[in-house]
Amino acid sequence: NGRTKAMGIEAANNTPWSEVRKWMTEEFCLRSVIQRMEQELYNLRMKGMDIDGYTNRFHELALLCLIMVETEAVKVEQYIRGLTKSIYGDVTSSQPATINDVVCLAYQLAGQLIQDKADEATESEKRKGEGDRGSRGDNR
Repeated sequence: NGRTKAMGIEAANNTPWSEVRKWMTEEFCLRSVIQRMEQELYNLRMKGMDIDGYTNRFHELALLCLIMVETEAVKVEQYIRGLTKSIYGDVTSSQPATINDVVCLAYQLAGQLIQDKADEATESEKRKGEGDRGSRGDNR
């Protein structure tokens, strides 16, 4: 409210959302809390194939840790840095430009890996079942 009075209602209404968000963070968030969240964002890593959990937490932290993800390029780098090794290389080599690009690619790759593992498990079960039937036939 003090900023609005100082700058005038017209200027306040034309202020970009990123700037308003920065003011609100400065005004209402304790610096110690922001520092803890910045540390969490820095150390955030994808666990297993939980791309949903990783992406959701990344976005939550990025909303409040403005200094750590000031530019789109830095946000992309930060997101990629926390990806699991199994998709990190493929995402990095594609050089995505926006956070939406990198998130979509990470979801596609994680989905592929999950599907591949499910297919391998199904194939393994089939082979195991065929082996069991074959051994029963030999015992007769």
